[in-house]
Parts: sequence; C-alpha cells; structure tokens
Amino acid sequence: VRRVRHAWDVWTTAWLDDAWRVSGGRVGLFCPSARLADLFVWAGGRPSRLCVWAKTNPRPQFSRRPAYGFEGFLVVGGVQPCAEPRRLFSDVITTAAVIRGKAHPYHKPDRVMAWAVAMVCPPGGTVLDPFMGSGSTGLACRASGRGFVGVERDEGYF
Repeated sequence: VRRVRHAWDVWTTAWLDDAWRVSGGRVGLFCPSARLADLFVWAGGRPSRLCVWAKTNPRPQFSRRPAYGFEGFLVVGGVQPCAEPRRLFSDVITTAAVIRGKAHPYHKPDRVMAWAVAMVCPPGGTVLDPFMGSGSTGLACRASGRGFVGVERDEGYF
C-alpha cells in the first residue's frame, strides 16, 4: 500500500523557532532517525540530549529492511533534573508500542509520554503538545500534576 502524503505530513523544522520562543528555553520532540541531523543543525549550540525509546515490538517492515526498533527523543535546552534524587532517571526507556484508543501513526504509550514529560517539564509546569493525537501527553501531565495545552487538527484522532 502506498502512503498518501498530505501537505501537513511533510517533515519540517519551521515550527521549532516558535516552539523555542514559547517554551522559555526547553523543547522536547520525538523524531525519525533520518531527521536527527536536521534537528541538531536547528539546535545549533544549544545544550541537547538525545534520548531513546527502545521498542520491544517494533512494527515489521516487509521490504527486507530492519524494523524501526527505536524512536529518538531530542531534548534541546537541557534535561529537566529528576524530581526524586534517589531515583535512576535514564535517557533510554524500553517498552512495547501499545495502542490505546484509535490508532494514530505516531502513537506513544502513556508510560513513554510520562518519561518524556518528566525529561522536559518541571513539576507544576505546563506542556504544549502541538501534535496531540489521542492525548497521551495530556494524560501524563494530568497524572504528574503538570498543566497541558494540546492541539490536534485531525478530529478522527482527538
């Protein structure tokens, strides 16, 4: 099956300058491995940390290519210190890709989003997710006492 590309489904870093401005100095985003170089160029000299979601059940590829077994999560502006000093806080999370609700092509499990939110947002802070999907980021924010603003243009996923 050939995938249809819509105008909004084209990779771009054009929105990141506004994300940086609004965030006050810390942006975290999942990104395809083929686009990491673009993101590091955008980050320039800002402190950055590449974190990884290692999937225990990656989506198979039927073209003799390896499955996408990880997703990068780039934090630009420095990783948020762990709120629990005695807890090991790794930049790698290993878990299955579990889908809750309607299938979204880039769905993240609630556990992964809780990890990502903790990496980027201080306790009591607010997260803006401009690609909200079914709301895993919002659930992670609510569970951890953080504020949340979500935007999703496709009502089918919301």
